[in-house]
Order: sequence, then C-alpha cells, then structure tokens
Amino acid sequence: MITIQRFIFNPFQQNTYVLFDESKECVIIDPGCYTAEEKQELEQFINNEHLKPTLLLNTHCHIDHVLGNAFVYTKYGLKAKAHQAEKEMLANAGEQGKMFGFTLETPPALDDFIKMVRLYSLAIVF
Repeated sequence: MITIQRFIFNPFQQNTYVLFDESKECVIIDPGCYTAEEKQELEQFINNEHLKPTLLLNTHCHIDHVLGNAFVYTKYGLKAKAHQAEKEMLANAGEQGKMFGFTLETPPALDDFIKMVRLYSLAIVF
C-alpha cells in the first residue's frame, strides 16, 4: 500500500508530496520547502518514518516547485527528474526567484528526463 504525505510549503502554498510503501523507500515530489523550518519539517518526517529517499521528481519546474531541490540534493544526494521541456526553466530558477523576492541556491541540473502521458485526469510517469 502506498502512503502519501502532503506538505504545504512557501508563500505560494505549494503542495509537496512524499510517497512511500512498506519498503520504506520514498519519492519526494516537488520539494517547495524554502525556509529552515520547512526543510526541517520535511527532514523530520522522513527521519520519523525511517524513510530512504530514492527519487526526486518535479512535475514542472516553476520556482514554487523547486525551492527545495538543492536541499534535497545536499541532504539525500538526489538530483531531480522532470520532463525535458523543464530543463531551461530549472536552469533559470535563480532568476525566477528574484522576481518573487526569493534568494535560492541554484538547483542542480536535471539528472534524467521523464515522459508524462495524461489520460483523462490521471498522469502516468515513465
């Protein structure tokens, strides 16, 4: 059974998700954690549940969805995977951030690309 934990982070009130099952391996989706408190909240949940982050996914790379990418990379060694069309958006995250008053460490470049297919309201990631 897959468990989904939702966090609401940053002034945009963006949804970050952690998905895990009995294996205790987890996927972090759209880490929007920006403040030290938000980063601590995410880390504390992972620690309390004894999870092992194995994958970082960005559904897209708008600034609110990638504010925590550098944190996840530093803490867990995971580079994000996203659709190839998001490569330039992620590369410009620092400039995007400035437009909204955020100062952020440049997120690492995408590690790999995913292909998404939308079937009705269900998104399937390959």
